[in-house]
Parts: sequence; structure tokens; C-alpha cells
Amino acid sequence: MSEWLEKVGLKQVDTVAQMALGTPPQALNGLRQFALVTQAMG
Repeated sequence: MSEWLEKVGLKQVDTVAQMALGTPPQALNGLRQFALVTQAMG
């Protein structure tokens, strides 16, 4: 997804740690979950 975002003009400026309660979700058959969230929520 990051390649597409850069192509449409949204460059990556930072990275964050993945946070999950319990075991983090794992990629399955090449599929990954994405969720857009802001740190201000919590």
C-alpha cells in the first residue's frame, strides 16, 4: 500500500509500533489488515 500512496503524492514521514491486545493478527494467504487510527484517540 505504501508504494501506491507515494504514487498519489502521500509520502511516508514516520513509522509506528504495532500494538495489539493479545496476539497480533498475522497475514493469511497474502492478506493483511490495515486500520487508520490516530494516537490522539487513546
